[in-house]
Amino acid sequence: MSVITRKIEVFVSESDTDTRKEYYRTLRNWSHISRNYANDIMSLLQSTYFIDNINKDADPDNKKALSDYLETSKRNLGYKVFANKYKDTLPSSYRTCINSYVFSNFGNSIKDILKGETSVISYKKDFPLLFMSKSIRNLEMDDLGASFEFFSIPFRMNFGRDKSNNREIVNRVISGEYKMCDSSFKFDGTKLFFLMVVKIPQKKTQLIDENVLGVDLGIAYPAYVSVNTNKHFRQAIGNVETFLHTRLSIQKHRKNLQKNLKYTKGGKGRTKKLSKLDELGTKERNFAKTMNHTIAKEIINAAVSNKCAYINIEDLKGFGRNEKNSFILRNWSYFELQTMIKYKAEQFGIKVNVVNPRYSSQRCSKCGHIHEDNRITQSNFECGNCGFSENADYNASKNISTAHTKEYQKEIEKHIKNKEKNLQVSE
Repeated sequence: MSVITRKIEVFVSESDTDTRKEYYRTLRNWSHISRNYANDIMSLLQSTYFIDNINKDADPDNKKALSDYLETSKRNLGYKVFANKYKDTLPSSYRTCINSYVFSNFGNSIKDILKGETSVISYKKDFPLLFMSKSIRNLEMDDLGASFEFFSIPFRMNFGRDKSNNREIVNRVISGEYKMCDSSFKFDGTKLFFLMVVKIPQKKTQLIDENVLGVDLGIAYPAYVSVNTNKHFRQAIGNVETFLHTRLSIQKHRKNLQKNLKYTKGGKGRTKKLSKLDELGTKERNFAKTMNHTIAKEIINAAVSNKCAYINIEDLKGFGRNEKNSFILRNWSYFELQTMIKYKAEQFGIKVNVVNPRYSSQRCSKCGHIHEDNRITQSNFECGNCGFSENADYNASKNISTAHTKEYQKEIEKHIKNKEKNLQVSE
């Protein structure tokens, strides 16, 4: 079972202008109050955490927490404390979801807060309007699109070009094949979007536990894949030159606009250029996201066609200029690609391993010999030990496909120790 979120533009389908405006005012008001409610709960949880700890230190024999005095769980503490404050201004359907959302965020962030690595979360004006799935009623599809009711407010969905196949997903929700979970609305300027969260059942696919797809982030190609048990399969996915040409072109346009804004005074001209700047930023993000979706889909197709139960992808966190081309990493949104691979893999029951790619470009995938001279050029690999000659990206992907094994990790550790020993001798 996997969970996906689909962003679909929606609008109030009310013919009477005054009534329609009132519906939008109500939604915006709920959105504003939701943010305040979320910040109140976050402040309460933080205060409660420190008060409980102080209480334990001051009186070790009395370890009763604040939530115990109020006869509720910590998860429901915010809902109970602020019940009277918000019961007349925010429907319980919202309050229940917001409370769970904030509690989850607090639990995930409190350790980093105590370490001083992050500050307490403060929700801004773009906070989503979270609600329970049962609030959506009469979801139907017709020739014009989809319609539904939300607290008696009539809505229609605008699928547009529908590159993400949202119409089909909504159809499957209506048929019962997919299940809609608690979701949210979000305002973006004058537009309103439905962030529909959907549970998708796992697709029945025959997988072999021994088969692992290795994914190498390349400079010539965004991804190069191979399978540990199949010496004949290889696939280069995408084209970095095409990607960078388009993205850098957008970046250059934005940079020129930013320079021109320095010499533009206030008024319609500046407002227009600022609007264009935002449009280019959105265009760049959407382009990178679409490319990553396409690449992730091809990687999953390669894994399924080879019956791979696992996919090994590189952990590039903290890597610098020597390990990978930093220019590519700055412009590629590779971590977004990793996220997409993971959630798409879940639909087929494929597990994703994030492995350390150290020495994957220097190691011979045939005999295991590691040396920096093995990588003759950016695209050519030739082992100085056994003479194995191959495409460098293919060789790296083969190494990554086995990088999760204990044998491979011991081999790398041994190489590092020998390297350190030789360095000490030379000194």
